[in-house]
Amino acid sequence: MIQVKKRFLCLGVMCLLMAFLGCADGAPIAGGGGVETTNNIVDFKVVYPNREVAPNISIKVRPSDYSASTYENSDNSIQDLQTDDQGRVEIALEDDGEFFIEINDNSSHATLLQLIIANLTSDTTLADQIVDPYAQVSGSINQSVENKEELFVQIIGLERVAEVSSSGEFTFTDLPEGEYTMEVISTSSDIETVELPDVVVVSGEKTEIIVNDDSFVYEKSITINTTETGANITEALHHFPLLVKLDSSNFDFANIVNESDIQFVKNSGDVLPHEVEFFDAQTQTANIWVEIDTIYALAQTVIKLQWGMGNAQDESDALFSTTNGYSGVWHLNSVDDVENSASSTVLGENFGATAIEGIIGSAFNYENRTYTMLPAEAFSNLDQEVTISLWQYGIDVPDEKYSTLFDARDTDTSYAHRLTVHLPWYKRVIDSPTIFWDAGDSAQNYSRIFKAVDSTDHLDSWNHWTFTKNAETAEMSIFRNGELFHTEIGDTSSMSGIGIFKLGGILDPDSQNSLSSYNGYVDEFRVSHVVRSDAWIRMNYETQKNGSSVVTVGGE
Repeated sequence: MIQVKKRFLCLGVMCLLMAFLGCADGAPIAGGGGVETTNNIVDFKVVYPNREVAPNISIKVRPSDYSASTYENSDNSIQDLQTDDQGRVEIALEDDGEFFIEINDNSSHATLLQLIIANLTSDTTLADQIVDPYAQVSGSINQSVENKEELFVQIIGLERVAEVSSSGEFTFTDLPEGEYTMEVISTSSDIETVELPDVVVVSGEKTEIIVNDDSFVYEKSITINTTETGANITEALHHFPLLVKLDSSNFDFANIVNESDIQFVKNSGDVLPHEVEFFDAQTQTANIWVEIDTIYALAQTVIKLQWGMGNAQDESDALFSTTNGYSGVWHLNSVDDVENSASSTVLGENFGATAIEGIIGSAFNYENRTYTMLPAEAFSNLDQEVTISLWQYGIDVPDEKYSTLFDARDTDTSYAHRLTVHLPWYKRVIDSPTIFWDAGDSAQNYSRIFKAVDSTDHLDSWNHWTFTKNAETAEMSIFRNGELFHTEIGDTSSMSGIGIFKLGGILDPDSQNSLSSYNGYVDEFRVSHVVRSDAWIRMNYETQKNGSSVVTVGGE
């Protein structure tokens, strides 16, 4: 009995595969066509596409599970033959089994047969075998292997082994069309073999493979530019939470399963912690925070975004952690759940603030004396140092001269401003709008700095404000849009002992009514129990602002 299988075809301009697609069931399968026979001699003629005979070209017979790296000379199923002057060849197969027969003129054309032999009894003549132009494979190995020169790539069932360069590249240029299983192998016993199943190659075309440490099909590079043309950061930053914005211009949402299908890695393959703030495949937008262990000064730092298999490593708990200096991080993307990314079990409570489009996804809109209470537990680690940052968009309300962004005290009946920002507060002496930064006050004894502001500093546009204090040095500073706005020496009182924290206003300790409220929008409210550096503050602004070009996503 002879059964001829259909020739493999691949539709499309190019088959782009990336590595680690999972393990194939059963033996590796390859080939453009196949035959099942019960004969002991297989005979056929080889011709070119124009029907010209192909004399004296190579015929290699290998078991379908053949591995060039583990080949033993005693295996009599291995045969190297060639066609005669008429382009014909006879292959004697003594054993049952599955075989690959590679027909290759070692110049430009090849084809592949798959034979399944059972109960050898007689000879079989096959139809003419047509050799087609070569298919090619080029690959890049991104595994965290120190010496990539120790790596090789082999094709199961063929006599093919390619060396991997020091940069992780490898190439096969003379393959017959088919579907193969490849393996990344090493001369080092410490490095495990990696199987690459279902690699499709097409005659006359080039297949590209990317081999990663984890089983992800797709990959893009993300470049962080801290040179003078980017953020212009002159010192390295460590464990920095980088905002990565994805949209239809830089990411194909059609190829992703869900937000759990994403991970970020360094070039070494090490996985970076990340937190998905917002992800919507329908609107094709996503905001994701990624912890970069080192962002180099005046340089371009590159990481990689991977997706496609639905098994990303979730390490979001490490991103905005106390270890990384945070007390609380409120993205303010839901008015119903005021969640703290530094401690998801400690929720705030919203009193009337509504959602509005912010600088990063949604923001809180405060008007008509609405506010948000943040849990005191979040600030229990505040003491000698503090950094508070937020995005703010003020709305001018006539006759409202006193505006409070936030206010923290030890109790709801205390006048001591542990942490307070008025923006603005009309200083009675000069009767002009002024920003006040209070940190570490005792009752009626203000630890305060202040400076006059213009309307453009806080009204009708988004501005990024950062407030710092180091109680040991008494230095207090205000930053606007990444630049130092004002700094003075205050006093050495600490910021410990917060019992109540109100975002969007200030309470009157006597009446418990809102003494001073805030009118406008607030987004990405953060409190750290350390003083962040000037470079850190600048990088926050430069990477979060609208239209930022510091972070670019691209390069598959």
